[in-house]
Amino acid sequence: MDIIETKNVKKALRLAETVIASSDRRIGQIVGEPGSGKTALSKLLAERFSGIRVCCFEGISKAQLTRDILEASGATLPGGTSYDMMAFSRQILPGRLIIVDEANHLRIQQLERVRYFCDELGTAAILMGTPLVNKVLSAQATAVLTKQLTGRIGSKRLDISPMDPRELAATVLVPAFGDLGPDLSKAFHALTGGWWREALELVDGIKRIMAANKLESVTLSVLTAAKKEGAM
Repeated sequence: MDIIETKNVKKALRLAETVIASSDRRIGQIVGEPGSGKTALSKLLAERFSGIRVCCFEGISKAQLTRDILEASGATLPGGTSYDMMAFSRQILPGRLIIVDEANHLRIQQLERVRYFCDELGTAAILMGTPLVNKVLSAQATAVLTKQLTGRIGSKRLDISPMDPRELAATVLVPAFGDLGPDLSKAFHALTGGWWREALELVDGIKRIMAANKLESVTLSVLTAAKKEGAM
């Protein structure tokens, strides 16, 4: 995967290295608002560290999460019960890095399964999701389990921040249109707030307007028109 190493990417790579190198407490957390680029970052981490990436959904069970992790590892799953899946996980998961995308859809029971893999099988894990995951981790009803999990995360946490104008231009603008210069780069950043998804959506809007009007270059008026189109 070709991706510019922005400050968020560099921090995420260092976080993954720290989690993997830890002798215990091998769980990290990456939190970002919707559209901040978490999914792209999760795929990069999986590629760089030969990780096992899973994307969760609302209502996923412990058994399904376990199956998804084992399937994402590339292993051929045996038939049988959930106990058979757990026995198989002890063969497949030790020493691997699991990247759990959309972890905000998990509840403490599923998160506890991830903790078990890390504590008992020597697996490393990075939980990635929106700030909603913090509500699960601070739940009072399951205080003992959440304390176990948050204690293992500790300081191994990254909050994704917006990209600065230079990073956004290098990551999104230059691949799409080439170097547009500092003024248009700053205007593009101001219109998107430096967020990954908004930038990609604005690029699509710019391309539509340029194609519809047979334009060959990006101008400030094209940027603002594309932004207005996206807001409609």
